[in-house]
Amino acid sequence: MHPKATPKIYRITRVTFGVVSSPFLAIGTIQEHVKICKETFPVASSEILRNTYVDDFASGRDNVQETLRLQQSATELLQKAAFNLTKWSSNSSELTDAIPERDRTAVSLVNLESGLVEAHPITKALGLK
Repeated sequence: MHPKATPKIYRITRVTFGVVSSPFLAIGTIQEHVKICKETFPVASSEILRNTYVDDFASGRDNVQETLRLQQSATELLQKAAFNLTKWSSNSSELTDAIPERDRTAVSLVNLESGLVEAHPITKALGLK
């Protein structure tokens, strides 16, 4: 560069994944989008903000119908920002069957009442059971 030349200024206009700041940017983007959509999706936005750990969302409700509504609204909310919620898991086969197979985790039924951990797979989120 010539010492008297005006420097060119470059600005990044895309989120780069694979760099140190990527997790922060992804989480920040999700949180901002969820806050923007809180009037349209009040329950889902509250649950996502309260029950997301890095990029895993873990929540539920007291019955299958309420849980399915939460799953559907959380999925719709995040799809509006091009995020795809997948790997859904439940201890209710009725709920699991209502979720499209492509969106379920490979091991979707968890028996929380069994004392035989070896006999029943455990769902993990970021290594936490």
